[in-house]
Amino acid sequence: MKEFDWIKSFLAPLVGKEGLNLEDDAALYTPPAGQDLILTKDTLVEGVHFLEGEYGADTAQRLLAVNLSDLAAKGARPVGYLLSTAWPKHLNASSLTDCMRDFAQGLANIQSAYNFKLFGGDTVRIDGPMTISATLLGGVPSGAMVRRSGAELGDIVWASGNIGDAHLGLMVALQNDDLKAYMPSSEEAHYWEESFRFPVPRLSFVDSLRLYANACADISDGVFSEALHIANASNLRIELFLSCVPLSEASQKWCLAGDEEERRMRLSSAGDDYELLFTAPSKHSHAIQDAAKAIGLRVTKIGRVTEGSGLNCVGMNGQPVAITKHGYSH
Repeated sequence: MKEFDWIKSFLAPLVGKEGLNLEDDAALYTPPAGQDLILTKDTLVEGVHFLEGEYGADTAQRLLAVNLSDLAAKGARPVGYLLSTAWPKHLNASSLTDCMRDFAQGLANIQSAYNFKLFGGDTVRIDGPMTISATLLGGVPSGAMVRRSGAELGDIVWASGNIGDAHLGLMVALQNDDLKAYMPSSEEAHYWEESFRFPVPRLSFVDSLRLYANACADISDGVFSEALHIANASNLRIELFLSCVPLSEASQKWCLAGDEEERRMRLSSAGDDYELLFTAPSKHSHAIQDAAKAIGLRVTKIGRVTEGSGLNCVGMNGQPVAITKHGYSH
């Protein structure tokens, strides 16, 4: 399938008016009055960010979801995106068409779920692994973007959702020997793998985030890594309590089946969670919990912002523990 066949057959139905029917090799977008435009971009490489040979809907959905998570962390909602795809040359014509059709359906699923459109992009064929990238555009009320650098002394550090499920899901997908020794139930394995394959961007919480949070990052590279980013950007220290890092029941069982502290440290540095790590004044704690409860979102206090610099972690016994790995390194 040639580039223009891919566009006409599968991408054209996904395009908003800003894409100009994909006829101009450019898009035109005028932000509404009183809105700032937020842009973010993530690139996924086969065998690094998604499993080898998975060229269909799951990978397309993952590409957009991880970008949407970046927007959520800024308090923004999506309006559109630019898509770049580099398809492996080893796919024959029939396989390529099937993969493109399935990939486009994945894009459509996420667009429908979060109400935004394709604005344009580019596609090529390459000798190497599939490489895909999306540049997302989001809108936020002027001056209201939540930055990493806004943490204030005395803030509470919060995490949304559960940490570590996606990492264990990757271990399931890769049939990791370490996880096999634990012998998870079929329900646990399915839950973990779904968490890895289908991250949920926390866009339903962005209004509350803008209202209450001083600083925020999405947890793509690990809790420790993102906390350190916020601490450094804010010129303050963050202290995290390992026992407070929120785990699902399945992941907690896995931790208790071994060295609990070591396994909690591992999950806190693994990444791929795409949850929100944010700081907020303690006076907003009840409002944050009420707002999260109203949308069925778990939020957990896991630390505090203090004087100093860098990141401290308090272990399971209440004593400081050395962080040997902060997070995933690209």
